[in-house]
Amino acid sequence: MPMFSFTEKEWDKIRPSSVKKTGIGDAIKGVLKGLPNDIKSLDTDKECEKAIALLNELDKALDNAAGQLKKNAKDDKHGAAGKVKDWQKEVTEAAQMVALQKNKLAYKLAEEAVEEKMNTILEQVEDSIVQASRLTTTLTKDIRDGKTIDVPKLAIDLQNFRNALRDGNKATTRSSFIGLIKFLDPFHKDGLDVKKIEMPKVCKQIETKNTALEQLCDLMGEALADAVEAQSNVQGDGPLERETKNLVDLYKQTNQTIKGYATRAKQLLSQTTRGVTAVKGSQETDTSKLITVLGKLHDALDSYEDEMLAESYRSRNAAGDIQKFYTDLTKKPGFGPELNGVVRDWRSTVFDTVRRCTAPIAEAKKVLDEGVEYLASMGGTTASQVDTLAKKIDTDRRAIAGKYGAAVS
Repeated sequence: MPMFSFTEKEWDKIRPSSVKKTGIGDAIKGVLKGLPNDIKSLDTDKECEKAIALLNELDKALDNAAGQLKKNAKDDKHGAAGKVKDWQKEVTEAAQMVALQKNKLAYKLAEEAVEEKMNTILEQVEDSIVQASRLTTTLTKDIRDGKTIDVPKLAIDLQNFRNALRDGNKATTRSSFIGLIKFLDPFHKDGLDVKKIEMPKVCKQIETKNTALEQLCDLMGEALADAVEAQSNVQGDGPLERETKNLVDLYKQTNQTIKGYATRAKQLLSQTTRGVTAVKGSQETDTSKLITVLGKLHDALDSYEDEMLAESYRSRNAAGDIQKFYTDLTKKPGFGPELNGVVRDWRSTVFDTVRRCTAPIAEAKKVLDEGVEYLASMGGTTASQVDTLAKKIDTDRRAIAGKYGAAVS
């Protein structure tokens, strides 16, 4: 319990006879009996609310007494006014302690809600791994045995696995993690600051499991695309079939290339995070060296994005060579749903692979921007130098956006 100096007896001892009906005695009794010895032992929001109510009642009574004492100052023979002022300070400090405990409890509950959501995502990823492994094994065997594949059903299964994969990916980077949890009740309804929540350890487990699910989704997606291809007329000898086969081969090739970029994207995110963390914790007095570090990190991200988008542009932009090939093909007589289905399936596979590149890079940019803001906050000459870097970053990013346009979702 806070070190309260007030007691009922003390109040009775110092109270002038002209000060009446303050309610201090009952309020003191309520506080001394109702508050625990250690504020930290208040372990529910309800207990905190009760403690705050008791303190508010005493504060109200003390305020009443202070007003009467001021009017009847001549009757104050025992320093009651000074005592009441001290007691009000004690009550205020105690109320602040309870409010702090109430806030800690709220964040504790919020952390538990976040942990529960992350565990749910982990379970979804783990369940998807089991199912995807089983279905991929069966699918591969059935294709080898020449069996007819139920493509629509398996396509839905694959999409569900990819949805679990996307949720898993969101749980592994800071900004997307915030996006996942910000609509939970503690933040959306109760107004807690979502940025104060740390990523729980289970997020690391999700990241590890997601790697396995990612590989299975790739295997199943490629096997399913092969099944669609095998069960269509794309294997025929006609000109349209040959063109469709050539287009599918282009999608396969670009998908394989973009997979390599997806691996690099994760590496760049890790590299950027380490670099910015080092800058924030550096004791280097020559801040120009720190600005150089951030500049190199930006250049690496910019160079990567230029390369990756150039490849993805081929199939994700109307002016891209693969997309133009596809658009021209759809206009030819005889290119019906069957052939189009084969192409669209591989096109969808490429789009999913591209998203595995763009998400980590978007996160890396946010991390880099935090580093730039950190150095800018130092002010003086450093702020001026950082402003030059910030303008370069903005110019380079705009140039990339202008060069490749908005990505297709």
